[in-house]
Amino acid sequence: TTGQVEIPDGTHWALEGLYFVITALAMVCEIAATIRATLVSLMGPALALRGRGAPPMHRAVEMMETSFKGAWQSFVAGLRLMIVSVLL
Repeated sequence: TTGQVEIPDGTHWALEGLYFVITALAMVCEIAATIRATLVSLMGPALALRGRGAPPMHRAVEMMETSFKGAWQSFVAGLRLMIVSVLL
């Protein structure tokens, strides 16, 4: 069936546990990146449209850039954890 991982017999319990923990952390990081990127795309334009003149737009762009960097870091962390999981 799909979605099951077959661990070879004789694998040390600590290595098996480490594999599952790293894989779970990788998925959590990827979900966090997806949620954060979605929030940036939804909330950023709304923040830019509130207020008059240029200051709200500049503030919105700065906030979106900061949030995007956080989403990118979460994505990269998840990607690295997934690579480590595959190597285990």
